[in-house]
Amino acid sequence: MSPLAFALVFMAGAALVGLWLATRYQRHAPGSVWSVAAHVLIANLATSAAFSLLVPAIGRVGTTTALMVVAFPPLVYFFVTCAWLLLLVQRLATSSSR
Repeated sequence: MSPLAFALVFMAGAALVGLWLATRYQRHAPGSVWSVAAHVLIANLATSAAFSLLVPAIGRVGTTTALMVVAFPPLVYFFVTCAWLLLLVQRLATSSSR
């Protein structure tokens, strides 16, 4: 499998898990614009930190373990926050049209 294909499948898997978590635990989604914005900011920082730690982790524990332990959770959180952002936009759009 080429690295590009693996990266696409890895990101799609993280997106699907994030979407599943966002729909499964929808009642735990933040309700205000500021809390969603804070989650988006934290997710971006966590993803950046994870990818800066990824290369040293690959050298210590191997590629697959490093990807699943270091990179996958922040990516899932990033996609959860993207789903929360879309839900918030949908709520705001439907409430303003009434």
